[in-house]
Amino acid sequence: MDIGAIIYDRLANDAAVAAIVGTRISAIEASDKEALPLIVYNPTVDGDSDGTAPLIECSVEVHCWAADDATAQQLTDAVIASLQDYSARLGNTWLYWLHFRTKREDRSFEFNEWGRLLTFEGMAAYA
Repeated sequence: MDIGAIIYDRLANDAAVAAIVGTRISAIEASDKEALPLIVYNPTVDGDSDGTAPLIECSVEVHCWAADDATAQQLTDAVIASLQDYSARLGNTWLYWLHFRTKREDRSFEFNEWGRLLTFEGMAAYA
């Protein structure tokens, strides 16, 4: 089950997100040479389905990185707007009811990076 492809598709095709990061959207980690701003996302499916409905809890961490705080916040707002209450199907994988749970701010004055770690939770299923 690959919910990561669903997340990538949503973020890459969202006009507000793409206006800020272009195509700089990476799964799990980004290259050290990647320009800011950028997004790194990490989807997790929490176990196996149980019972007759093959629904599985899932979560997605989205790291929004930028060279200044204002851009990091703009990107954060765009990502939340894009993924909040999102449901989609890609191939035989469904993502249901993704919702925003937490936000944590990160700052690196040494590397001039401002970030937000967003956590979303939802349900996944496969046909």
